[in-house]
Amino acid sequence: MKIIIIVISIILIGSCGIFNNSHTPELHILDSNLILEKQIAGIITPFSMLEIPTTNQILITERETKQIAIIENDVLVKKLSIQIENREISSAIANGILGVAVDPDFETNKLLYIAVSLRDLRYPDIDVPTHSILKIKYDHENKLIQETIFEKDIIFEESTRDIGIIKNTEGTGGGGGGKLLFLPDKTLLFSIGFFSENLVSQDMSKYGGKIIRLHTDGRPVCEDTIANIELNPFCSESYDAQNSVPADYIYTLGHKNVQGMTIDPVTQRVYATEHGEKGGDEINVILSGRNYGFPYFCSASCTGYSGQKLGDEFPIDISAQNFTAPVFNWTIKQRSFAPSGLTFSTGENKFKNNLLVATLGNRTLHVVSFDKNSNSTYLGRLLSPYPYYIEKLLNLVPIVHKIPYIRNKFFGQRLRDIFMNDSEKLYVVTDAGFLYKFRFDTVATE
Repeated sequence: MKIIIIVISIILIGSCGIFNNSHTPELHILDSNLILEKQIAGIITPFSMLEIPTTNQILITERETKQIAIIENDVLVKKLSIQIENREISSAIANGILGVAVDPDFETNKLLYIAVSLRDLRYPDIDVPTHSILKIKYDHENKLIQETIFEKDIIFEESTRDIGIIKNTEGTGGGGGGKLLFLPDKTLLFSIGFFSENLVSQDMSKYGGKIIRLHTDGRPVCEDTIANIELNPFCSESYDAQNSVPADYIYTLGHKNVQGMTIDPVTQRVYATEHGEKGGDEINVILSGRNYGFPYFCSASCTGYSGQKLGDEFPIDISAQNFTAPVFNWTIKQRSFAPSGLTFSTGENKFKNNLLVATLGNRTLHVVSFDKNSNSTYLGRLLSPYPYYIEKLLNLVPIVHKIPYIRNKFFGQRLRDIFMNDSEKLYVVTDAGFLYKFRFDTVATE
């Protein structure tokens, strides 16, 4: 009788200098079947990453350096900078180069979409960085990016500066959110957070606290130019493509800070991670037109940064509202798990069809399963920095915890983003600047 053992391995590429590729393995034993090795160092303040289709390249955005790191064949080979006509990328907190998405037709058009926080150099007195999306050409063969991004290549930009606002009373300050995701219909989702007052997430005249949806030319999805495409839920009755308003773009509202989005390859549902304030971190299924309740509603015991219980600060009759509850939440009172990137595990491995969720706050890779109705079951944790008994002692274990976590040595890094590619390789990038690669192998023994 043969026993199948699943092995995960990662190769470390050292960093005596940013592009030093000497191999210096450092093993972390997760359990008797799982082996993890560090891979690539030299990445600074990573935010998002993806693999370019039909290539061996991974792109990682570096928020603070305002660069894009290129990983080819598991080697850090180059970093690219972006120059934008009449704009600069903001260096304020949680600003910079954020999300990245590859055009569904990349093989023919070579287009990438980059979420950035911009300042308009034409208005030096206005200090309001705003969420924006750039459409740029990327020559993957020569690893060259479009040298100058022209204004026409900014397909979406908050317009607060154009009306002369100097203080952050209308915009969102460019912070929070910043994730991009293409839907199967080739429209683009963009999550926008905020650092202004909480009620902005319920204000339909503002972008903060929303997920918006647009075409790749920047238009909101308010015209049936493509047969059978679903229009955005709040399009104006008198919609004018030349004078669109925030409501035309809004796909969902009532968010705090959406830090990750992915599509279930089986059901085609969109799942998103979201930060609460003190408590209330959650996973949502993103459905057109839904209101996820922030700051009025919190499925867990949430406390706002003001010290008041979330909901008490903005009292309304919850029963009269049609808020959409999360499909999973971390229910520890006032505990910030800070979920970030997420991906569904594919292929024939022990995590097949389960959702893998990275977290910043408790530095853990969570494994959650969902049935066809999106009912969740918490399965366990990978890469946890704490033994199970310490987590229990510190009250870190989610109430819905069902089975012991997958045992491992300490890891202890903030997990920023993850993805699994078509070759069933799982990549994890951490705030410490390391990229880790998991390879699922089967080894037969008698």
